[in-house]
Amino acid sequence: MKVILDSDTNQYGPDKRIEPIIRKIRSKDLLEYNKSPKIIPIISKKFKIDEKNIIIEDGVLNLIVLVLSNFINKGDKVLIPEQGYHFYNNYLKMKQARIIYYPSRKIKGRFGYSCDEITKRILAHKPKLVLLIDPNIPLGYSMKTEDINKIIKTVSNSSIILLDQVHEGFRDNKDKDVTTLIKSHSNLMVFRSFSKFYASAAIRLGFALCGSSVKKIISFSINPKYLGVNCFSDSLGAYILTHEGYYKKIAKKIIKTRREVVDTINHSGFVKAYDTDNLF
Repeated sequence: MKVILDSDTNQYGPDKRIEPIIRKIRSKDLLEYNKSPKIIPIISKKFKIDEKNIIIEDGVLNLIVLVLSNFINKGDKVLIPEQGYHFYNNYLKMKQARIIYYPSRKIKGRFGYSCDEITKRILAHKPKLVLLIDPNIPLGYSMKTEDINKIIKTVSNSSIILLDQVHEGFRDNKDKDVTTLIKSHSNLMVFRSFSKFYASAAIRLGFALCGSSVKKIISFSINPKYLGVNCFSDSLGAYILTHEGYYKKIAKKIIKTRREVVDTINHSGFVKAYDTDNLF
C-alpha cells in the first residue's frame, strides 16, 4: 500500500460490508425528512450521553460554523492554538473576533502544549471560547487528561470549551474517556468525525457531544438539523458505529506504518521526523 503524505484521509477505506446497507435504502425512505435519525441513540449508548446533548451535522466543518456563527460576535475573545486546523482561524477572522493564540513547544522529543501557558492566557484574557485540538493537527501531539481538566476548570462557566477530536483513534495508548470529561464539565463540547478513524469522509457526517449547559450557553438561533439528517449518512453512520472491529484493525496498521515512516526518515540522517498520535 502506498503511503500518501499529503492526504488527510484514511486510505484503507471503509469496511466493504457497508455496501449492502446502501442498497437497502428504498425510494420511500427519501419521501419525508429524516427527523428521527437512527444514529443518535447509537451515539448516546456508545458514549453514555443523553440524546438531547448530541448534535449531528454534515461533517465537523459544519459543526464549527454552527457554533462560531451562533456564539461568537465581533470583538469576542477566542483562545486557539497557533498551529491547528486553519478553518477555525479563517472563520474567526471573518467574524472579527479577537483571536488569542497559545504556542506549541517541544516536550520530551515531541511537540506539545504547555498547560500552564494556556491557563495563564485564560486567566489574563477571559476568552468566550477556548479551542483544544487533541490530537493536534497538523503536529499530531496529544494532551494529558489531567491537563484538559485543569484547563477547563480555569474557564468561566459561561464560556465554552471546544475539544476537537477529529483525529481520535490513532494513539498508541487508549482513547480519551470523553464521557467522564463531558459529565464533569457542563460547558464542554467534543467534536468527532467519520472522515479519519472510520475512513468515510464522503458521507459528510460529524457529531458533537455536549455538556449539560452547552445549548443554554450558546442559545442556537435555530434548532441544529431541525429538518433531519441525510438518510444515507444516517444509515451508513449507524452501521459503522455498531461494527467497529474492522476500523480498530486498520488503526493498528496505520500506527505501525506511521512508526516505520518516522524511523526510516530519521535513519536517513537528512531531516528529523516526529511521531504523532493522528492519522499521519
